[in-house]
Amino acid sequence: MICLKWKRQWGGSDHIVWINVRKLDALWRFDKGFYLPRGRSEHIRRLLLKNLATKTKVEMPHVGYWEGRVSFTDGRHRFAWCRDHGVKYMPVTVEGRKQVALFQRLFATKVRVCAVPNHVLDAGI
Repeated sequence: MICLKWKRQWGGSDHIVWINVRKLDALWRFDKGFYLPRGRSEHIRRLLLKNLATKTKVEMPHVGYWEGRVSFTDGRHRFAWCRDHGVKYMPVTVEGRKQVALFQRLFATKVRVCAVPNHVLDAGI
C-alpha cells in the first residue's frame, strides 16, 4: 500500500473529517447532476502521480451534506479517482460544526490512512 498525503484546502471554519469512501459514495449517487460514475475521473491521475512521486500533498475534497444529499464544493474528481482505485478511507473538509457532526454520524471512520493498493501502482495508476 502507498499512502496519499493530503492538505487542507481553505482553512477558516473548515474541519477535517476522515470518511469511509464507500459510505459517502452510496449517498453521493443521488446527486444526478454531479455524480461521477466509475472510470470518469482519469484526468486526475497526473495530479496523484505527482503526489506519490514527489511526496507533495494534494488538496482534500471539500464536501457538504444538505437535504439528504452529498454535494462537493471541490474535489469530486479526486474523490472519484480514489474510490475507483481502491482507497477505502480518506480525509475531506467540511464547513462548520453542524456539518462535522453530520459527517461523523454518517460517514466517519477511525482509520487515519489513505492508501492506494499496490496492484494499482503496478498497473501504472
